[in-house]
Amino acid sequence: NDKRTSGLAAAFDRTHRPETYLGETGNPPTPAWPAFKLQWLRDNDAAAWRKAEMVLMPKDFVNFRLTGIAATDWTEASCTFLMNPSRRSWSRAMIEKLGLDAAKMPPIRSPGDILGPVTPAAARETGLAEGTPVLVGGSDFPMALLGSGACRPGLASEVMGSSNIITSIMDRPLLRADISNVATIEGHWGAFALLDSGGDAMRWARRAFHEKKIDYEEIVARAAEAPAGAGMLFFLPYLVGERFGQHRNSRAQFFGLTAGHGLAHLHRAVMEGVAFAVAQQIRIMEAASGNTVERVIASGGGAKTALWLRIKASVYGIPIIVPREAECGITGCAALAATATGRFARLDEAIAALVGFENEVMPDPEWQAIYQKMLPVFEKLYRNAQQFYDDLDRLSD
Repeated sequence: NDKRTSGLAAAFDRTHRPETYLGETGNPPTPAWPAFKLQWLRDNDAAAWRKAEMVLMPKDFVNFRLTGIAATDWTEASCTFLMNPSRRSWSRAMIEKLGLDAAKMPPIRSPGDILGPVTPAAARETGLAEGTPVLVGGSDFPMALLGSGACRPGLASEVMGSSNIITSIMDRPLLRADISNVATIEGHWGAFALLDSGGDAMRWARRAFHEKKIDYEEIVARAAEAPAGAGMLFFLPYLVGERFGQHRNSRAQFFGLTAGHGLAHLHRAVMEGVAFAVAQQIRIMEAASGNTVERVIASGGGAKTALWLRIKASVYGIPIIVPREAECGITGCAALAATATGRFARLDEAIAALVGFENEVMPDPEWQAIYQKMLPVFEKLYRNAQQFYDDLDRLSD
């Protein structure tokens, strides 16, 4: 992500308490939000900012070119730091606080609305049929949530990529400084937390321990040689800090190393450490919402690793299912389009017809018993280690 807005987001974070803004934004501040990018543009290219008539996200600009109509949807708007989550409308209070211009913000509409038809000019330019209906649509992440089948409370989505994103579907946003929220296509909310070193933790281990000379399949095979719990070896996977919360300068560490540990234990501890970190996020969301996660729907490259799925199901104590179609966003787009054009009466009917699952991984009872004992220790390590991060920063100065 572009980090040029880091100073603006940090300045806002330093000068505002969460309770003063979460009700207007639904999210904690981060450099990724468009609000801070617009501030940066205003401050660094004032002429472009003055000239701009409308702020559109990429898909909204394409839609504008196709139809001549400017609009965005609530999934995009919810992650700008500028949408009031209870009203699903622009927060004039936050727009004014950040020194932006409400007149430049487009109308917020439902993703399933038909924005308009392809115009004659757009048809000539693109080859699309004149009059083809164009949906308002949604952003990529919520569309993938929909296409994975994570579209009702009780379900969670875990994207197991370089970073790890765990999203729990809720009836309302969770207004906390350590949780982000996105409005979902079907009208719920997705409370989500990120672990920047998800799959990247395994990538780091491959580089650090093997100088990239073995492949990931061999690393997983090595990890499988170690017992569940990796001989009570813990790994805190915060290799690049944390995206949100009080300690964005956190570090990774192994804890509990003995002479009896070998590479197999280290690799398994890395995989288990990622699972413990995500389990901690799930616990926070469950406690804050009062909702219990019944199923986790896994996608991304890590969802192809059977050992990791079994570890995670056992750490979470929750079954994990894997969609048959890996490109969940495409399925979500198809379901939304089919519903908007009348093929299905309701979006949930479209999802039931189009989304299937190829695999369900249940918690291993023996592993789960071990992990239930380890998780409180992991959480205690996490809390106690935080006091040393600022010390490490001072040593590095």
